[in-house]
Amino acid sequence: MKVVLDTNFLISVLKFKIDFLSELQGEELYIVDKTKNELEKLIKGEKGKDKERAKIILQLIDKNKIKQISSKKEDSVDATLAKLKGYIIATQDKELKKRIRGKKLIIRAKKKLEIR
Repeated sequence: MKVVLDTNFLISVLKFKIDFLSELQGEELYIVDKTKNELEKLIKGEKGKDKERAKIILQLIDKNKIKQISSKKEDSVDATLAKLKGYIIATQDKELKKRIRGKKLIIRAKKKLEIR
């Protein structure tokens, strides 16, 4: 199973203390290349916990060798995610969930992951 992790999903799993790496062990994990840019912007612009979470996520991406999907220069992360086929998209973004045609991985009740 190929799972693409969205920025807000990554922030949320840390916020709710969900060990997504254990739950998704054995799965192919990806991010869109611009996700790193979004995380770096959070580090520069945010204060407090989201800033720290973004730093941790960048470390997890590198440490776990999460693969990157290239996006078109003009497309946002959400636009790229909405166009992907054959992947499960991990997101908490309501608008993005509506745009995704395939399966989605969401956080349920702030404590477990669920595929819909």
